[in-house]
Amino acid sequence: MKTWIRLASLLFMLMLLQPCISIYAAPRATPRIYGRVVDFKTGKPIPNATIILAWCLESYKFFTDKNGFYNISGPFIIWGRSYYIYAFRGNFTQKNVDYVPTVKIIKMDSWEKKVDFALVPGALIELKGSWYLVQSPSPERKGTFTLKVLGEDGSRLNIVPGMVDEYGSSVHAWFLGLGSNLVIVPADTPVIVKTEVYIFLRSRKGMIRKDIILYNGSVAFNLPQGAKSSILISDYTLRNGLDTVRSKFNETISQINDAQSVGFVVFDEKRRIMNSYRRIMEADSLLAQAKNDDDYLKVWSILRSELKQMDLILMTIQYMYMASKTGAVYLSAIMAVFSAVLALFLFEKEKGKIISCIVIYIIYLVLLYFLYPGAHIIIEENSSLFIGSSVASIIIVLAFIFGIPRVWKERTIEGEVSWRSAISVIFSMGKRQIKRRKIRGFFTILSIAILILAFTSLTSFGRVFGIVSERINITPPSNGILVKRMVNKTLLFLPLRMDDPQVLSKIIEMKNIAIRIENLPSSRPIALIKNPRTGSTALIYGILGIDPVNETKYIPLDKIITEGDFLDENNKEEILISSKLASILDVKANETVTLHIQGVSGVSGNFTVKGIFNGDEYENLIDLDGQPYGPIRIFSNNTLRVCNSTEVIIMNWKTAEDLKNIAKIVGRQEMPQFATLSEIVFQIGNQADMKSIIKYLLYVFDYDVFVSSSRSLTHFYIDSYVEIKGATELLIPLVMAGLNTGMVMLNSVYERRKEIRILLMLGLNPTHIGLIFLAEAVILGMVGGSLGYLFGLGFYRIMVLLQQDLMVREKIEWYWSAIAFAIAIIASILSAVRPAYLAISTYTPSKIKRLKLPEREAKERREKIFKVYQARELSMPVKVKTNEIEFFVSYVLSSLNDLRIGYMERIENIEETPEIENIKKELVRSIKFDYYFQVAGGRRGTKNTLIMTKHPREDYYRVKLICEPASPGMPESVIERTVDLIFDMMMYWVKNKERIIGE
Repeated sequence: MKTWIRLASLLFMLMLLQPCISIYAAPRATPRIYGRVVDFKTGKPIPNATIILAWCLESYKFFTDKNGFYNISGPFIIWGRSYYIYAFRGNFTQKNVDYVPTVKIIKMDSWEKKVDFALVPGALIELKGSWYLVQSPSPERKGTFTLKVLGEDGSRLNIVPGMVDEYGSSVHAWFLGLGSNLVIVPADTPVIVKTEVYIFLRSRKGMIRKDIILYNGSVAFNLPQGAKSSILISDYTLRNGLDTVRSKFNETISQINDAQSVGFVVFDEKRRIMNSYRRIMEADSLLAQAKNDDDYLKVWSILRSELKQMDLILMTIQYMYMASKTGAVYLSAIMAVFSAVLALFLFEKEKGKIISCIVIYIIYLVLLYFLYPGAHIIIEENSSLFIGSSVASIIIVLAFIFGIPRVWKERTIEGEVSWRSAISVIFSMGKRQIKRRKIRGFFTILSIAILILAFTSLTSFGRVFGIVSERINITPPSNGILVKRMVNKTLLFLPLRMDDPQVLSKIIEMKNIAIRIENLPSSRPIALIKNPRTGSTALIYGILGIDPVNETKYIPLDKIITEGDFLDENNKEEILISSKLASILDVKANETVTLHIQGVSGVSGNFTVKGIFNGDEYENLIDLDGQPYGPIRIFSNNTLRVCNSTEVIIMNWKTAEDLKNIAKIVGRQEMPQFATLSEIVFQIGNQADMKSIIKYLLYVFDYDVFVSSSRSLTHFYIDSYVEIKGATELLIPLVMAGLNTGMVMLNSVYERRKEIRILLMLGLNPTHIGLIFLAEAVILGMVGGSLGYLFGLGFYRIMVLLQQDLMVREKIEWYWSAIAFAIAIIASILSAVRPAYLAISTYTPSKIKRLKLPEREAKERREKIFKVYQARELSMPVKVKTNEIEFFVSYVLSSLNDLRIGYMERIENIEETPEIENIKKELVRSIKFDYYFQVAGGRRGTKNTLIMTKHPREDYYRVKLICEPASPGMPESVIERTVDLIFDMMMYWVKNKERIIGE
């Protein structure tokens, strides 16, 4: 009984614990993804279809059964994570596909996910050959590009949701493991393939996108299921590039014709573009016969060169427009000066000069509109700017010539001619002499005008874009050619492609090729080097990969090794470090160090220190570009410098490339900042055409080229420069004009012998006599120069209308007008120097000509000759406000009283006159005083009145000084001394007025 009770109790307990046991023993649910794959058109299951489950950097492959079902489970499926699921059928390795991949994105928010696929029957297109893009400076493009499958009308296909239609460098191609040259398209559907290629252009400092549409011949692709088609992408891209270059040719021709219709001289641009046309036709013919990569490379190089040529032509035309618009604004001011010169030459009376100056200026502006292309361009674009500058120019010129002389008057001395008056008279005499001899003056002006016409229109000093050579004043270490792509002529550079040396060697006869792999400059360390024996570390900012065999032909790295040996070409596990870095790491030659690449975990390697080089000698090495040798470092303030010997390690370039590839695999990303091709150094054969090679390197590959030859260094690059032609030929009209002007002046000297003697008797000194002839030459030069420049502009227009090639470049910059004006004046003056000297030496007494008086004697003679007999009235540069007049009067009286007790100079008879109102209703106050001072000849003095006058409509007093000699016939210096005294007194008031009033 007890036993039964025990069994019943045990059974009851087991029944109570059964749910817990079941829960504990039940297996935990495993997430899974399942579904079925069927044909989109028939609905039949697709057996053996490939299913790819992808997340981040991981992917897993599965297959469907004979009924099209698949089931995915495993620990790699994690709750809450999102996945890409692809379905397709085909073998990419064998390049056969019969269903287009379809992708779906799911999130594991439940333990089970059902994902069904309806696949579209597909076919395969393979792109064969290399990419030859004329926009890219590297022929075999392998960078970022996308291949998009579109309908034949260019619209996006929407056959089934999620059908993959982007290949190439797309993320789908990467997850599928599909080669970048393969494209999968829907079967039995007309489609085209749009290629989107991204190219970095150095000229634009950024990426551009180039779209190329791929057709099956001239029609859309329409392939049956499982079919395979191929496209020779080399031929296709070059034909597309040929169309691009032709389009650029049409654009350039249009721009040239537009520029010529505006009035620019573009004969040189026409020659260059027609030469480009012949080269394009040559490329077209070569492409039709091309059979291999060498043929395609030659076609690509021709198209690249002519595309660059047309870019430079367009840049030149663009500069013409910009410079001419700017020049039109400044030329309005130059025309105002020319108008004033001609008006002053033609008329005597001031009124006639002003009116004629304005009239001539208007005529000149009209001529400028028709003769200078920038004038009507700026008028059409911004007429208010041109009109405003023209009005302002003529006002300023008229004010300078006619207004300022009335306001500003030079202090005069009785019996002495001022320089301004003398110059005015001299130029007036010169002008009258020219007009008196009208025929001779006309032909002289004509000869100078012809000279300036020749300078303006028959010589070439225009700015053009092309190859510029710049000599660098540094002795290079060896002979060779260094190419790289610089950034704004700084130490920064743009990476080259690793296959550039091979491509160059196919076209140029190169030898001793040394490639250099460097890190892109960075402010952060590139690597960390460690001595595992001691634990010592150092940060590395520069990695330099070299060719151990050829590098030493250009840079003597092997000569600065102080311990160990130089790098071995076949050993990739060796590095060189400096003696300073070896000291920091406490390492010796042939010891092992560890190098860790910064930024990518797990990328490191053990290297043998093959050699230790002298750090000081390394830092003194000069490269073939004239810069210090080695990688570059950037600092936080964006300054650049070459890495010093403790910041750089040197290795075989193959080692640097391997490290980069490892970093790419581990980090799943490119590491161009660690190692990239930076420079190529090479030599050429003795029979090679250096000029053609430089042009090829610049136009085709867009390099900066440094040529070291015979211990000289020259930098070649693309930029603007001033093209000079016809400068030697200009000597002929220059000599003719100079001789003509000189003969006219010489004849004038002999004809005017009596006149010269009369002028000497009237008081003109030899300098004045010589200046008369120089002034006549200056007038001839100014008139001839101004007319010659306008004739030159007109000559340009005539030649353009007659379609006659001038073989020169037009001077469109405004400053050439000023230069032409200066040339005319200088040529005239130089021609007149000899006749002027002859006039002085022949017709003036030798004693006067050669005698130079001592300063003291000259002063004494001056005082004896220049006497004062009447009072002088002079305005003082001060205005006194009404509320300040009392302070001012008090200040003047106080200052005068301070001088009453002087011995050498003193003030006497100070008298203040009360304020009165005159008949003009002006308020007048005055202070009278006598001023005396002692000199060697006795006592001298002046009687003075300081008058302060206030006009009814003004709120300030004007101040003037009336000064007369104490006795008639005193020297002029007495008046000058009194004026200086009162002037200094007024200036002190102006500077210290506030303090004086405050006191």
